[in-house]
Amino acid sequence: MSSRSDQFFSDVDKAMSLSTQYGWPFMHFMLHDTTLTFTCQHDQDGPKEYSLCISPDDYPQNSVLTDHAKNETTNLVHKPIHVLLLQLRDELFCKQKKESTENDTDIGYNRLNREESDDSDYKECVSGGDDDDDDEDYDGYYVMEDHLNDEIENDQEAAESEKINSHLAEDMDKVHLLYGDDSLSYRLLESIGEIDVEMNIPISFLYADTAEAWNLDLHKPLTVRLHLSSVHYLDQKDPPDVEVFQPSRKGKFGLGCQLRK
Repeated sequence: MSSRSDQFFSDVDKAMSLSTQYGWPFMHFMLHDTTLTFTCQHDQDGPKEYSLCISPDDYPQNSVLTDHAKNETTNLVHKPIHVLLLQLRDELFCKQKKESTENDTDIGYNRLNREESDDSDYKECVSGGDDDDDDEDYDGYYVMEDHLNDEIENDQEAAESEKINSHLAEDMDKVHLLYGDDSLSYRLLESIGEIDVEMNIPISFLYADTAEAWNLDLHKPLTVRLHLSSVHYLDQKDPPDVEVFQPSRKGKFGLGCQLRK
């Protein structure tokens, strides 16, 4: 069994636990090899059945979500199952909130017409007794939402960090420490075990004459882009591809050529 399959089964357990713990409207989870089926309870539309079919080699990428209530509508998804359920729950919540608002508007309009026809005071038709309770419900919802999003974001960051060589991760942390959070970004190419790392290094410490000789703009960072192995890092056989440039500088760039060599 592949590590991605193990991760899928672990995520299914997490999704079931979250649904129970926080009262998400998902139930009847059934797992058959690499396919998970479950139902989502809609207040007005009744239960809807979904199935998620994963690729053992690609999960969480390239999974197929089927909505059996919409003529077998399928969508390609690239998220862990517990993150996907959170998204479905949010969509359901927004839909229910919209329907509730429309119903309240219709009821208020009809009641207003009825009361005015009976020569009643308009003020009697305006009710604010439940506003505080509604605000408390929404506040509680968003507190839980923030907590869950933080949990899921931490899980995703932890999972991604496990796919990057530990020495590479330490070196990237050092760049962040020395030059700030905006000094480094990366793009992980997990399927081929590679990573593109882009560093933006400030060069304001250089003398103006040196910067002019090297055709550099002292007020702009120097961008160094490395194409590395995310798994082997320093142990990779071939030297990494290196690009050195300043976006504000066009044409000949002598320092960039020297550093690339």
